[in-house]
Amino acid sequence: MFQSTRNPVYKTNMNRLNKQIKKLNYTIEQNSLNNKLININTYDHSLLKFVNPFQKKHKNIPALCGSNKIALTDLDKANCLASSLETQFTLNELKHHETEIFNEHLNENNLLCPEQFGFRPKLSITHQLVRVTEYITEGFTKKQKTGAVFLDIQKAFDRVWKDWLIHKLITLNTPQYLVKIFDSYLTNRSFRVRVKDELSDLKIIQAGVAQGSKVGPVLFSCYINDVPKQFNTLLCMYEDDTAVLAQNKNPNFIQLALNRHLATIEDWFRKWKIAINPSKTEAIMFCKNIKNLNFPQLKINNIQIPWSQECKYLGVILDRKLTWKPHFLYTKKKFRNAARKFYPLISRNSKLHRDNKMLIYTAYLRPILTYSAPVWGYAAKSNIKILESQQNIVIAQICHATWYMRATDIRKALNFPSFKEFIKKLAINFYKSFDNSDNEAIKCISKYKPDLKVKRPRNILIS
Repeated sequence: MFQSTRNPVYKTNMNRLNKQIKKLNYTIEQNSLNNKLININTYDHSLLKFVNPFQKKHKNIPALCGSNKIALTDLDKANCLASSLETQFTLNELKHHETEIFNEHLNENNLLCPEQFGFRPKLSITHQLVRVTEYITEGFTKKQKTGAVFLDIQKAFDRVWKDWLIHKLITLNTPQYLVKIFDSYLTNRSFRVRVKDELSDLKIIQAGVAQGSKVGPVLFSCYINDVPKQFNTLLCMYEDDTAVLAQNKNPNFIQLALNRHLATIEDWFRKWKIAINPSKTEAIMFCKNIKNLNFPQLKINNIQIPWSQECKYLGVILDRKLTWKPHFLYTKKKFRNAARKFYPLISRNSKLHRDNKMLIYTAYLRPILTYSAPVWGYAAKSNIKILESQQNIVIAQICHATWYMRATDIRKALNFPSFKEFIKKLAINFYKSFDNSDNEAIKCISKYKPDLKVKRPRNILIS
């Protein structure tokens, strides 16, 4: 009728009827869903029938290229995958003349080395990152350069040499009954691969500690407990993520210190059958002056390590001048990808209550933005605004705010802290525990009074 007459009254009536129809459809769907939920029970398989449509459908595995033939059937595919995993759970083919000589006194220290922060009580990734950042920024204040090498270990947990792991546990004065338990836990382990209803042949696990177990990370820490250290370098470890740093005004001295330490680490890794991946190992020179980029080359396994403009360590991107802008841009992209997944729940059209939407943001999305905030909280305001703007966008979306509403007014109405206030609160709580830490590596960090003229991590406490 409206198309022929162009009478606005008909248009208004049509819009009103469309809204009423949508509301009726929504009410019918909700009532139908409520009736289904009420009638669900475990006796007549109604629960299984209700859940099945929501389960993730498994995709068919395509044909695989096996050692002898192309795997087409499910049984052949299972055996092909099992054979691939069997080669993974084997010792690296590395030889060292000292590995055949039994060393009765490997290490007289009963504790894990203080540089290892992985899965240790009252230590976290942020503690190790603060240690690295303090070392670099201290060099900036002394007008020194800092060279860093971030090592990549190939399949660290899967290639642990079980016999010598037990030996190291004994040298660490581990109680005998625990040694027997660990020996029984690591011996005669096997696995199968399942593809649909077909099982592969039984394969033996010849090396490695179980990932995902509670005792696995502790056993790995014991295995690499005696990594060699040097007086003129800084060793940082978080499980298998290892970094070596050296500091000097002259890049040639940095190269000598790093190459000497890398040579001892390379020899030690070969001895204990741990493989380093030189192609994924990165090096970076932290310095304020970026005119000269021709630094002396580093080598590991006789392969040159190129100098990078930025490196990723423990989930944080470190750039040469430590401005943190590359990390913020990376975090922004990661945050937006996560927010996109939650969009049906936190969008303007979502039926969830606003309090539930804010709970989703604070529980799932904000931790992405504030990851290791005490490390980079001292960065320039213009760079931190990259992350702050992302919080403001999501909160405005949750609160149905229009374009002219200020972010500060929205936060005051919600009684919600600003991004800077929140990361400062995190930093205050973190540095209180940091100063009371018993770890010897943390105690070696020089104490200083925060000064806004000198950019260092603790400046966030006074900003």
